[in-house]
Amino acid sequence: MPDELSSLFGKIAGGTARIGILGMGYVGLPLAMTFSKKIHRHRYDPEMTKVASLLKGKSYIDDINDSEIRMSSARPDTDKRGRRSQGM
Repeated sequence: MPDELSSLFGKIAGGTARIGILGMGYVGLPLAMTFSKKIHRHRYDPEMTKVASLLKGKSYIDDINDSEIRMSSARPDTDKRGRRSQGM
């Protein structure tokens, strides 16, 4: 196994791996919620309405209810200018 792959698996197993998710839409939000259990991730979405909704613990996706948003750490890290979101 290549050293890079072995290193990545070690980081995932040790909880130190980091990933970036761009967009908190129908793919990005569930993906962020899944990864939020094991891997530190950076989340970003340029649409401020989505960012505001998630920061309030509100879902805008039918398949994800508000309580799932509030219980997860899948909220965006930054606003559309790359500034760290309030309360994060």
